[in-house]
Amino acid sequence: MNKVYYILIISVLAAGSFLTGWKIKLNKAKINSQSINVYNTTVGSNSPNILFIITDQFNPNALGYAGNKVVKTPNLDHLAKNGIVFTRMYTSEPLCMPARATLITGLTPRGHKVRMNGIPLGQRIPTFSEALRRAGYQTHYVGKPHFQGSVNPTGESDEYIAKHFDPDVLQENGQLWRKGKIKKLKLPYYGFGSIDFLNGHGHNTYGDYYNWLKKKHPEAFKLFINKTSLTPKTRAADLYNRNSYKWALPDSLHPTTWIANKTISFIKKKAEQKKDKRPFFLMVSIPDPHPPFAPPAPYCDLYDTNKIADPVGFPPDFSKLPPYFKKMYDSALTTSGNKLDPMKASMPYRREIVVHYYGLITLVDDQIGRIMNTLMKTGLQKNTIVIFTADHGECLGNHGLWGKGPYHYDEVIRVPFIIYWPSGFQRNVRYEKPVQYIDIAPTILSMAGVPEPQGRIPLKPETEKALPPLPGKSLLPVCNGEGTLADTTALIEEDEDYLGIKLRTLVTPRYRITVYSGKDYGELYDFETDPHEIKNLWDDPEYCKIKEKLMLLMLKKIIETDISVPRQMSRA
Repeated sequence: MNKVYYILIISVLAAGSFLTGWKIKLNKAKINSQSINVYNTTVGSNSPNILFIITDQFNPNALGYAGNKVVKTPNLDHLAKNGIVFTRMYTSEPLCMPARATLITGLTPRGHKVRMNGIPLGQRIPTFSEALRRAGYQTHYVGKPHFQGSVNPTGESDEYIAKHFDPDVLQENGQLWRKGKIKKLKLPYYGFGSIDFLNGHGHNTYGDYYNWLKKKHPEAFKLFINKTSLTPKTRAADLYNRNSYKWALPDSLHPTTWIANKTISFIKKKAEQKKDKRPFFLMVSIPDPHPPFAPPAPYCDLYDTNKIADPVGFPPDFSKLPPYFKKMYDSALTTSGNKLDPMKASMPYRREIVVHYYGLITLVDDQIGRIMNTLMKTGLQKNTIVIFTADHGECLGNHGLWGKGPYHYDEVIRVPFIIYWPSGFQRNVRYEKPVQYIDIAPTILSMAGVPEPQGRIPLKPETEKALPPLPGKSLLPVCNGEGTLADTTALIEEDEDYLGIKLRTLVTPRYRITVYSGKDYGELYDFETDPHEIKNLWDDPEYCKIKEKLMLLMLKKIIETDISVPRQMSRA
């Protein structure tokens, strides 16, 4: 029985992606080939503004309101206390580009086809931001979109891509931005009518911020490009995906501060406008606390290494885990989330790395505080819904691992998620059931009163029982105090071409199961008896029936979250 379920799920993993991709390829020209019917909705001046703040690589436990006794996050704690905290929000895939593609489209990685980093999101796939824009929202983006690749396509030189520039896939290319070959994005950009753009992290940041710093603050720009440290660097400064040091760049000129300044400028300008009564959707994407873990002063000295708790699941026991876990720990195994260094090389410096990581988090929190203070002073707070989240987590040395995968520990797949609107929603509520990234798009659209985009549709529906166009569910009933949601599971996907495998994870209130395509090994954890995911129960005979039940539940979840567009245009 176990083998039957296993083969059935692996077949879906292999075939589902192909079939879904075939539908999109066949119909992508139709999606934007005419005026899309559902976009005819018009919002009014009383529709709520929405401020959506997304951070990058944020460990869900590194927050005061989440129980962390060390890191200081007073502004996020305030949002949590006066808003709704979804304590178990799960990303669609623990990588930047797939997660952000899911966020903006409401589709699974199978649906939008951004299976891994380095795959640009198709310009013809409908986004909720475009639905809001066409309905009358002013849509503005500040910070890091990462809907397209940031580095050259493999094997192609700067000269080649400059000559054969394709704006559909290369607009966020860092090499072209730094050389001045690209100076602005083509608007609207995935539904955003305007944008203050940057991409990259820390000393690797580029875009409008890079050009501003170089022109306006040339001395600070030298500190920026030279990665100047306030103190002698340790070996951790050179470790891949950690880069831990105390950055000499002033905090007032830091990329995160620049993002906050641009956000504040937008809010103030919006408050001063008398004629433009459009509500706004303002997306603010802060690249921290993603590595390099290089906070500026005073944030680099806020925390004491002696107060950092030991990592959970360490030293790791790899005997019952997928074999590549040990390879990542012991050697420089290249995956989507790692290369160049074995992960064990970072463990001697973990306390230093963590205090720098916490420093970046407090920098982010302070800038969010400035943004919220501006909302309050301008009088826009009352009619503005604020949402805070991250694209994925950070393992932070727990289980001996760093970064974002390919592994699906809780620290990596779960992200913070707060909805704050004291004048319209419940306050001081914690929703403890699993929810997922595909729920965000329908939630925002329902808040705005804008239908889900579904492509070209006939004047009269051919079928009355067609499923909703987006696979997720709106979280609005929870915000309104109307009870819990029927679905209490979350699906996380990850295609790992570097290792030639696919991971699919199902999280329930009690369990986490992870299936690896074409492999006999897997993972199963019981949160009730093992909250830190130390004991893998995959081969435990006592959990055989539970494993089969969870695999069948995963199969159903995969089927349920397949896309339901394009719509049927006629009988045949």
